[in-house]
Amino acid sequence: MPAPRGELASHITRGISFKDYAPYLLWGGLTETERGNCSQDEYVKLMYLQALQAMKASGVQRTWLYNYGRWNSENELWVVEESEYNLPNRYVKYIVEQAAELDIDIYYAWQFTGNDVNFKDLVVLGETMTQEKLDQILDAHQHNMIKQAKYGQEIGIKGIAADWNAMNINIPTDELKDYYLDRFVEIIDDIRANFDGKIVWGQIGNVTNDERIFSKVSFS
Repeated sequence: MPAPRGELASHITRGISFKDYAPYLLWGGLTETERGNCSQDEYVKLMYLQALQAMKASGVQRTWLYNYGRWNSENELWVVEESEYNLPNRYVKYIVEQAAELDIDIYYAWQFTGNDVNFKDLVVLGETMTQEKLDQILDAHQHNMIKQAKYGQEIGIKGIAADWNAMNINIPTDELKDYYLDRFVEIIDDIRANFDGKIVWGQIGNVTNDERIFSKVSFS
């Protein structure tokens, strides 16, 4: 195992993320005998608490939670019902509460799932956007992020990503790129109207250098 050659400056925030650390995976890894010792809810909460304690022991100050769910696409506006969340809200709330006891800030990001509840592809990685498809994606994300921002405000999440995680799309024209950025300005404004914490940008992987976005988000 590599040994550290130095220490990060004190002003740099230390963080570890809960990426793909899902309740059903934690519980699913147990044998039937092991499951007889406690309930799924008790076990999942214990695993998150122990993970947070280990993070704290490592010097963590910030932890990212990632959530996602398949879309209900029956109507023009795609929505994710809470029953489809990979990380149910009750666990998000529990993690935020326990992290606060350990002086760890919770930041939250939404991973854009490309299929619906029937496992039909709605958008694929790297798909080239038309105006119609881009509108569908942005409308869905905007509606969803308002809901996530309201819940984050209610339970004390410290920061939220305005853009989505794990879904890259190809925007082929300058006109569409400009439209995309204008829509994200609206999304950031909607998050801010419902959330007092920090709003960050860059989960999508390709950070566009544009003052319209950078003037509205935090860099720490």
